[in-house]
Amino acid sequence: CATVVESVPSGGILVFLPSYTLLKKCVRAWTDPTCDVWDRLVRSKGKVIAEEGGGQGKFEQMKDDYDHTIKHSGSCVLLAVFRGKMSEGVSFNDDHARGVICVGLPLPNARDRA
Repeated sequence: CATVVESVPSGGILVFLPSYTLLKKCVRAWTDPTCDVWDRLVRSKGKVIAEEGGGQGKFEQMKDDYDHTIKHSGSCVLLAVFRGKMSEGVSFNDDHARGVICVGLPLPNARDRA
């Protein structure tokens, strides 16, 4: 993931994962002192924002933070979830999506009823 992000010269990078559980595991692993992935993402794009579950207010705050960072520094990484609030109905135009990385398959939870 970090190598692909580093190859995009500027703008926003969207990284979509299949679940909040996997997103949290990735953030925990990447921020571990023995791993350099998080540091490489920050060094390359300046800021990394990870989508969190929560209400509309939390969603708006993260979206505004991402927009502000792109407008003022020119680069940012957004870690989000397929079928999460950040992936549904949000328009990422121009510099807001210079790269999109999809990790895994967005399959529904096995416990979800159809």
